Amino acid sequence: MRDLVIPSVVFLAMVAGMPAAMAQQAPNQAQPGATRPGAAQQPARPDSRQRTAPLQAPPQTQGQPQGQAGNTPQPTLTPGADAQPAPTPQRAAQDAPPRQLPPAGPQGPAAPTASTAPSPARPPAQASGPIPPEMARCTATASRSSLDACSTVIRTRRVSRDILVMAYVNRAQARFSQNDANAALLDLAEAIRLDPRSADAMTVRARIYVRQGDVNRAFADLTAAISFDSSGTAALRERAALHQRQGRLEPALVDLDEAVARNSEDGASRLLRAQIRVQRNDLDGALADLDEVVRLDRDNLVAYAERADIYIARGDRRRAVADVTEAIRLAPRNTRLVTLRDQLNRELQR
Repeated sequence: MRDLVIPSVVFLAMVAGMPAAMAQQAPNQAQPGATRPGAAQQPARPDSRQRTAPLQAPPQTQGQPQGQAGNTPQPTLTPGADAQPAPTPQRAAQDAPPRQLPPAGPQGPAAPTASTAPSPARPPAQASGPIPPEMARCTATASRSSLDACSTVIRTRRVSRDILVMAYVNRAQARFSQNDANAALLDLAEAIRLDPRSADAMTVRARIYVRQGDVNRAFADLTAAISFDSSGTAALRERAALHQRQGRLEPALVDLDEAVARNSEDGASRLLRAQIRVQRNDLDGALADLDEVVRLDRDNLVAYAERADIYIARGDRRRAVADVTEAIRLAPRNTRLVTLRDQLNRELQR
């Protein structure tokens, strides 16, 4: 059966025209030693990972904060409308534009999947004292309302230390999103002065260091954050992404294995691990992770695109059509995905 000239599904998903969201790391760099299935060396892609969820105050019960809230990470992908489809499915997958870290910065915004609403982070385990109403609006979003709310909490300081740290970290993320890295670093320095073991503050500061090209400081902050928070996964995932961008796939997998061990439903870590497994030509392992990501999130466009690319590279067009159809459901205005599905269907009928 004659092979079609099929563009990468990941490439087509990246031109779906989804809205811009968070982005915080340095520009993508080619990684040595990474291969797409059946292809020669390729530029490796950073992960599709999300930023640390905005810190939010827990619901108030009789003036006291609640217990921990869940945080389900969502992967993101980067639009790449100017990328060109390649002459074969394998080459197309190889040449797909790189993804970026979950955004929280002004450069390189990434497009979220359909369910990328910010999810609340864990409230501080030892928070005490009343939670001011402003904390409901003090989020990491780069809005004037959010910045004003965080500033009010910080200015009045009639809160516990942990709530104050949350306000500083959220304001830092909002300022970084507004391209004010220096002010963000000042807020994070104050958060870390108040709580030298704040994993959230160190993870956010690491993102800023990555954007500034200071990888050594970023690694140091992420390593410290991992040691301070024995249950979190964000710092592990972001350190894995740094390893990946520098071509160190084995250490990246070690971090991601630990992240999944800590939280088996961490879809963002599984998605990044799937991408690294593809780079190492471990397609069975990649498919296992992608199957789980889709189980956790039926609206994850990136997972369908990644899995369809693997099916195309393996010649399994029937399953590829099913995943491309799901991608069209999530990006119905993407005519290139529709064209790709038509090509696959024609090939199946020959």
